[in-house]
Amino acid sequence: MTSATLMPYTYVSAWTINGGVNLSPKLDPQELHRSDRCTFALTTNPDKYLRKIDLSLAIGNVILRGIFTKEASAEFDTELEKSAEEIRLARQKASGSATILIAEGYGEALVSMERSANKDGYVVVFDGIDKTHIISAHAEELESMKLALGFESKSPSYFSKIAEGIYFTDSLGQTVFSLSFSLTAGNVHLSTGLSSEGARNISSRFIALQSTPALNSIERLYSRMAEHESDPLKAFLFGWSALEILIAKSFSKYEEEFVSPLLEGPQAELRGRFLSRVRAVMSDKYRLSDKFNCVSSVLFANADEVHVNADAETI
Repeated sequence: MTSATLMPYTYVSAWTINGGVNLSPKLDPQELHRSDRCTFALTTNPDKYLRKIDLSLAIGNVILRGIFTKEASAEFDTELEKSAEEIRLARQKASGSATILIAEGYGEALVSMERSANKDGYVVVFDGIDKTHIISAHAEELESMKLALGFESKSPSYFSKIAEGIYFTDSLGQTVFSLSFSLTAGNVHLSTGLSSEGARNISSRFIALQSTPALNSIERLYSRMAEHESDPLKAFLFGWSALEILIAKSFSKYEEEFVSPLLEGPQAELRGRFLSRVRAVMSDKYRLSDKFNCVSSVLFANADEVHVNADAETI
């Protein structure tokens, strides 16, 4: 029988934001959201958030070099510190001064303790759990936050993952790392400075997205678009699909509000018959641009017509 223990976990991932928003020193770090299930923050100094993730990766690197015995404890500690420093320096070189999104997810999971080894202050488990289930459990929250961030800037946001990992905490308060070993196979960006008001907008937008399951597919497509900076065709296809779905969902909601003013005035019944016929004939003939114009005229009724028409011309 497999020896498995239910433990709290912390899932951490870090993403550089290319384009999009940038964080001023006075707001660094900036927490965007916190709940029992997840926390999101922006920073330009991710090291403190990734300390345990770095340690887990460093342990794996040292183990691959064959240094993990009690007799080699001093050598292990030296190599571990060296490896952790190399990981931090490589990340700093890759991310530079970019604004970084830190995502943390929380929950509980069963961890197999059959193949484990204790070190001072932490426990190492080999193949203790399939981590993909934990990562998948927090994917929708991460996609919502990427979309919430994307709407806060005037330029496109692209996200590149620079770190990811999971650690557990046992009943003694020790950190438990589950290791698995497998082989896996320059653009200029404009960014928008993030203000305190902008951070509040992102937080409110994230909460709204989380409470609207109908937008899950759009969030997922936007997230894929924002991760394909190096493949413009894929980014375009994901983004265009997201736009089509968003407009289609919005059109079904706002079409009635769009046509309602046409029913006001004399002979309302005749007007209604006419519009009913037009809508029946056109139901499967509307172009994306038609639906976009309808939705925009309702949602941005008081917006500057010059800007609205300019956006309409791009569809």
